[in-house]
Amino acid sequence: MGVVPTSQTVFRSLGAGLGLVAAAFFLYDPITDTVELGLRKAEIQEAENILVTQKHSKIKSKLQDKENELQTTRDTLTKQNDSLKSQLEDATRKSTDLLADRKEEESRIKQFQKDNEELRQQLANIGKLSANKLKELQQKAADQSTALSKQLSTVSAEKDKLNQNLLSLQKARVEAQKRGDQLKGIPEMVNIPGGKFQMGCVSGKRCPSNENPVHQVTIASFKLGKYEVTFEEYDVFVKATNRAVPGDTHGRGKRPVKNVSWGDAGAYAKWLSKQTGQPFRLPTESEWEYAARSGGKEDEWAGTSNEKELGDFAWYVGNSDRQAEVGKKKANGLGLHDMSGNVWEWVEDCWHKNYQGAPEDGTAWLEARGGLCGVRVLRSGSWGVKPVYLRSSFRNWRAADARINDIGFRLAQDAP
Repeated sequence: MGVVPTSQTVFRSLGAGLGLVAAAFFLYDPITDTVELGLRKAEIQEAENILVTQKHSKIKSKLQDKENELQTTRDTLTKQNDSLKSQLEDATRKSTDLLADRKEEESRIKQFQKDNEELRQQLANIGKLSANKLKELQQKAADQSTALSKQLSTVSAEKDKLNQNLLSLQKARVEAQKRGDQLKGIPEMVNIPGGKFQMGCVSGKRCPSNENPVHQVTIASFKLGKYEVTFEEYDVFVKATNRAVPGDTHGRGKRPVKNVSWGDAGAYAKWLSKQTGQPFRLPTESEWEYAARSGGKEDEWAGTSNEKELGDFAWYVGNSDRQAEVGKKKANGLGLHDMSGNVWEWVEDCWHKNYQGAPEDGTAWLEARGGLCGVRVLRSGSWGVKPVYLRSSFRNWRAADARINDIGFRLAQDAP
């Protein structure tokens, strides 16, 4: 866009024309033919009018271009402000204040245009004015030109402020998007009150030897994921760390993540802890069973001991051929979903063939008493197994580096 001619430039040109008028006036010879003098005055008047009209039109055109440019900037800013969330409200208010200032400047420019029009009318009658009056008008024109230059500088500065504000808003939107992506990766947690319970095969029915001996365990209060970790949550971690994307033969989104190893689950917990400042981890085997039994009850499955009701609480071979979106079945007594079925869940403990010498304080059982830590414990059962494998006390195991299409996990936290 070209530079807008200032009023100073306009009136410098007018001054040259007026000089000719003055010269014509003072060199006037009364003896000269009256007709010839009239023609010269008419030509000079016409030239003045053309010059004033052309210069004024250019100023109006440039001012209109500037106003259109400012209007375009304001419209763009308004559209982007509409897409920001509540944390951008303060920046939006500042932008609104700047736009209000700009309207005030537009009003001042309109006033100047009005004053300039009045001045043009006065200049049309310049031949009738005295030399002193002419100087006064010239000074006024110079003052108006200076004022216009200052106003244009103010408008330019405001435009720069608007552009800076726009950049700030764009940066804020990017940050908001990043925060939104991070929030998608944070599982919803449930407070689990501490207590004591009998761990193992309390029913005495259909129990393999690895569920015995039954023993009392004291559990401290902790938090456990309301749902199994989903693809939606885990994929934020994958994107941020450039890890391999786990397979999704049955869909992603809110379905529980699968094809993840025990090490993958631990890495996700460590990454999430760093991102949020909250310590996440895998639950211990005793914490998991305590929570599955709704705080130490003797429920056969998570939520019920009646096998006819199992389909209300669990996805298993009797009602599914794939993992389902989390939270679609009833929760157990603590508000936890899919503690029986959907996908197997990694816990922290190493594998032991039975409970001889198992900890009684709820901590993870690792190498002590022959623990096999290259093999880790699995709980919950999955969509592809029978009800017997979904029991709250049922124990399974896999190599810690195994990635299988029905194994996932959920996270735990220590209570504050």
